Amino acid sequence: MRLSLSRCLSSFLLICLNFLLIKVDSGGHYGQQNMRKLTCMTCIPSKYDTTQLDQFRVRQKLPEPRCDMEPVICRAEQDACATVTMQVGINRFWVGAGCDQRVNYDIPADKHGCAEMATLTRNWLPGYVEERRAIQKICICTGDLCNNVSNFSITRILYFCLFISIAQQFILALATT
Repeated sequence: MRLSLSRCLSSFLLICLNFLLIKVDSGGHYGQQNMRKLTCMTCIPSKYDTTQLDQFRVRQKLPEPRCDMEPVICRAEQDACATVTMQVGINRFWVGAGCDQRVNYDIPADKHGCAEMATLTRNWLPGYVEERRAIQKICICTGDLCNNVSNFSITRILYFCLFISIAQQFILALATT
């Protein structure tokens, strides 16, 4: 029996939609997302270099301007997802991501996307203060999971869904012959 392209594509789309509709809530249980609250991506914490601020996590000492991420459900007053990256040294980056309020950012309220802003960083060390100018890249968006900069790309997820869909159709075709 020959598989039809439309049947494969429809199965692929159904599997991908089911995958994307299942979210992890803040308790780690799988279920439907509360429709009144935004879901953003935040950095997966590390034992040694993570700071937690409400539903926003900051990772320091990263070798590239991204972190592995996981979903987090925002509080009712948090209406935006934010990702802030900054190079703090040679091959050393700082990444913050998670839920926040849109009013906390200077990017015009009618715009989503990214802006680069000059900042001054200070490190207080014994006997002296180290100051450094750096550029922060600030990205703001208001859709669920819109701030994903993870190493695990959505393309990999889609390829995996396509593989599962084709394998399912192949097995069904073998079973009917």
